[in-house]
Amino acid sequence: MAEQKNVKREALLVPLDPNGNAETMFLCVNGKNMLIKRGENVEVPAEFAEVYRNAQIQQAAAMQVQRAAMSQDTFI
Repeated sequence: MAEQKNVKREALLVPLDPNGNAETMFLCVNGKNMLIKRGENVEVPAEFAEVYRNAQIQQAAAMQVQRAAMSQDTFI
């Protein structure tokens, strides 16, 4: 991705893949793509950091809903 001037950048640390399958994470914002190296602090445009944080928040919320649904199941 070509570097742009005056683009706000943020540090981002994407954890290592627990399964060891992926060394990078793919992020896409409005048609712009980026591969982020896992396990290293990297500087990325702010919109990519925001997309990553939002995805993590949504994943945590989905897990909470799944756990609540599983605790309500009754087995016959």
